[in-house]
Amino acid sequence: MKNATTAVLQLVVAVALAAGCAPAPVEAGLEAPTALTAAFGRDEGRGNLLGVQVWLTPRDYADRARLRARIDGWLDEAHRQGLVNQRTVVVFPEYAGAWLVAEGEGPDVVDAPTIGDAMTAMALAHLPEFAGARLSAPADDADAYAAFAIKAERMAAAITEVFGSLARDHGVTVVSGSALLPTPEVVDGAIAVTPGAPLQNVVFVFGPDGAPYPDVVRKAFPIESELPFVEPADPAALPVFDTPAGRLGVLICADSWYPASYREMEAKGAEVLAVPVFATGEWRGPWKGYNGADEPSDVDLADIDALTEDQAWMKYSAPGRAPRAELFKALTVTLRGRYWDLHAEGQPLVVNGPARERAPEVDAPLLTSLWL
Repeated sequence: MKNATTAVLQLVVAVALAAGCAPAPVEAGLEAPTALTAAFGRDEGRGNLLGVQVWLTPRDYADRARLRARIDGWLDEAHRQGLVNQRTVVVFPEYAGAWLVAEGEGPDVVDAPTIGDAMTAMALAHLPEFAGARLSAPADDADAYAAFAIKAERMAAAITEVFGSLARDHGVTVVSGSALLPTPEVVDGAIAVTPGAPLQNVVFVFGPDGAPYPDVVRKAFPIESELPFVEPADPAALPVFDTPAGRLGVLICADSWYPASYREMEAKGAEVLAVPVFATGEWRGPWKGYNGADEPSDVDLADIDALTEDQAWMKYSAPGRAPRAELFKALTVTLRGRYWDLHAEGQPLVVNGPARERAPEVDAPLLTSLWL
């Protein structure tokens, strides 16, 4: 099981260096590509999960207004195709909020040829803050911690503005793309971070009024590459949200591979499930097994290196596990795009009653609707 956090380590590995690299230009004036669509089930008036497989670049994240405009275009297309109503829950992928770490940064960051070069440039641009955060980091990987901690308040404000306004203006529930923030909370209708606290991989849910729900989804099972700088959450604290589409559970990527997560969803009465994912590596390559925690007892160890990565996702994540918890409507949403030199793979996976289905695997924005 692979995850975007391998890329995050690559992102910060050169952060403490004192020399940058000449930037390689990014397509500055490129129009946002038109979204493809895939729909599962029929509209029976109960709403839908609408996954937005974004296709973005660092330039889109450098300006929150540009980011919002990109996403607006795809949701407008969803409206035109009849995929949005008052009961729609729009789901963004894991790390779709994390790249707001580049918000407000200049060409040395957004046009850098690699993620490591981008973070080196960002550290140099904020050297006093970066040095202070690194010295006081409550994590083994102080560079990774500092890279996100110095931008945490700005990222929290951008997430509140971008995803909250999308929910309000489109009249939908929004599951934000995850981000790395120091132990955030929702205070008086806004996301507040805790300076100096451990980083967590978190998702926020916004209601149709644009306000975030008080509960925060915190990743409970970071993988090995995350553990040096991401604090695991308690699976018992995984929340469920009352939405116009029913009681919604959210599991961030690897959390969807563990029975403990589903026990919480079942105990708290979840009816539908959203799984934001950022998968790296070879989607059709050999599956290397669990990492970051031991394999659950129901895992067949003979499947390691025998299944492909995508086959393992179908067997051991939401498509295989959600129905056992009486969750017969579940949608996995993957991140795609061009984030410096990062390569992201994967495809949306669907639990639609007795059916286990896959949306197309495409290098493009993709809207996946699962009717409830």
